[in-house]
Amino acid sequence: MKKRGIRLLVVDNHPMIVEGVRASLSGQKTIKVVGEARDGDEAIRKVRELVPDVVLLDASLPVRSGLEVIKELRTELARIKFLVYTVHNDYDLMVEFKRLGASGYVLKDSTPQQLREAILCVFRQKTFVTTLRSYDGWRRLPDVSLFLDPQEENLAGVRHQKTIQQRFGLTAKEAAIADMILQGMSMPQIAKNMGISHNTVISHFKHIYRKLGVHTRAKAILKLLGSE
Repeated sequence: MKKRGIRLLVVDNHPMIVEGVRASLSGQKTIKVVGEARDGDEAIRKVRELVPDVVLLDASLPVRSGLEVIKELRTELARIKFLVYTVHNDYDLMVEFKRLGASGYVLKDSTPQQLREAILCVFRQKTFVTTLRSYDGWRRLPDVSLFLDPQEENLAGVRHQKTIQQRFGLTAKEAAIADMILQGMSMPQIAKNMGISHNTVISHFKHIYRKLGVHTRAKAILKLLGSE
């Protein structure tokens, strides 16, 4: 029996973006673009008509936004996966899309390979985010689970810590603590998790702050996320 490819609906009001997506996916048989939509209303009609496997959905659409599209369709067509496609590496926007049921968040400056990986990932019932900053925000959403299997989540966390370590000249232990800071863990929680004393955690915080060039946890988080 011949395997059916992943049926993709591309929703974006910029024709050049749609053509770019088509070009990125050309030459391979796994993913097939079955339709396009230019605004929120057309997206809802096309989703109901075509019932694609994955919807590549621009966050900022005319008529109805990407958020409104997902809200309208999430219970009616729960099987369909929505992959947000946007220029906005924005934590609050990720929060809203994740709460409404989006399966991934990919930036428009992603490589063709990243785009293909994102589509494959959400089709396989997993979450995909493009950048480490996006990954961190997605992982830390309150009251929301990340749908990566434990091995993948652990590998992503390790990669994130290595990036922090290299970027800011931290030790491996400092990078692990910095990652816990990003997860919103308190000093007592970090001490328990690391198996070290509270005073040792304070000492590590001081070293991390010095290397980041900041004096507060809030500033450290902004620096680690690349917002400052």
